[in-house]
Amino acid sequence: MPDSVIAETSALSTISSPTKLDQLSRQERVVALALRHAMHGICGTDSACWSHLWTSFAPDCGVAAARKAAGALAAFIRQLATHATRQISYHQPLCPCLGEDEHILLKLIALTQHRDWRNASALARHYVHEDGIGDIIAATSRLTVVLSGCRLELPINNSGHRVNEPSPAYAAPGKATLH
Repeated sequence: MPDSVIAETSALSTISSPTKLDQLSRQERVVALALRHAMHGICGTDSACWSHLWTSFAPDCGVAAARKAAGALAAFIRQLATHATRQISYHQPLCPCLGEDEHILLKLIALTQHRDWRNASALARHYVHEDGIGDIIAATSRLTVVLSGCRLELPINNSGHRVNEPSPAYAAPGKATLH
């Protein structure tokens, strides 16, 4: 395989991703739960999700920064929904399972936080049109500034494990599904 193809897909592999929230770091769990609240709040009808969203961040960020984090995460999700080329699945906020899309979105945030633009862009391509990648990376960058200020640094697995390519089973009409 040519090096350019390997470099372009280096954010992906066939190694399994975590399937449970308790397999994540504490910081990843905080962001995963907030992602769920944001997805549920934007895609669903439960207005209580918005208060849950900012309270997800409050213990780590304090009230003022938690509201900024909630706003930045909501903006990221709105950009994702605007540019999505396929359905994105997520679990209900208190579900102990971790979905493939949720894990990949966490990795997208982590890669952006660590300024790995090449791999972050490669992951974004699995969710959005080519012309939406810049908007997604910009929204993710704004989110990561707030997360870093709250000391919510998401780890990058340096053992060579990378996230899976999203399954074609999730490629269905619509913007989101709820488990």
